[in-house]
Amino acid sequence: MSRCAWALGLVLVTGCSRPEAPAARPVSVLRQPSLTVRLPVQYLDPQSGSKPAGDKLTYSDGGEDESAEGPSSFDVNDDGSFSISDPLQERIVIFSRQGTFVRDQPLGFAADVIWKNHARRFLDGQWAAGPDPRPPLPQAHIITPNRGFIPVPGGPESEGLAVSWDGSGESLLSIQTLERDPDGTWYVALEVGGQELDTVRKIIRKYSRKGDRLAEVQDVPTDYYVTPVEEFRVRRGIVYQLEPLAGELRINVWDLTK
Repeated sequence: MSRCAWALGLVLVTGCSRPEAPAARPVSVLRQPSLTVRLPVQYLDPQSGSKPAGDKLTYSDGGEDESAEGPSSFDVNDDGSFSISDPLQERIVIFSRQGTFVRDQPLGFAADVIWKNHARRFLDGQWAAGPDPRPPLPQAHIITPNRGFIPVPGGPESEGLAVSWDGSGESLLSIQTLERDPDGTWYVALEVGGQELDTVRKIIRKYSRKGDRLAEVQDVPTDYYVTPVEEFRVRRGIVYQLEPLAGELRINVWDLTK
């Protein structure tokens, strides 16, 4: 073979070759929180007449016909500290990110939801400082037992996030939008369970703007003593969960930025 023919053959072979597609980013799966902050609690005794301690969050005992009451919402401040609702003492309590009591802020009413410097009155659904100042989160729709869709508010009907669940013997029970970042990143919570609903599991997922699943938190705790009204907050790619237990209140933290 002449040198010219060999060179032509090399060009033809090189031109027909295709570059390999980039490998899909592996999904980061977390089962344990990256950090757990433990906060002290106390039980309100209406018979004692003594003033509860100011540096502890307050619970009431649950009875046969009524649920226990206590902290139902929280927020994460810019410095990493936590603002926790304490409706039984009609206040907000601020703890450092290490779990140390900082101060409390009396409200004069029981708040079931707090967000930044706003608090919502207990039961009546009205914000003390006016209308709900938060931007609305996209509402999810379950299409089949294994598929759901979250549309982007104000966008075309086809624009949004498709959510699928392929767990054996389990179906999607609910989809909750936790946050949608300005860059289009989604954070959603899924509830899945079997036909008998004897076991319901909660899972958190992070999706890219294009709908690729980037991270998943499995086995999210749900054994609450007080059922939160709003249990999750997402700040800068970090997911926080309010988990009121019988002996302490925990804030579970999952870092989904990695």
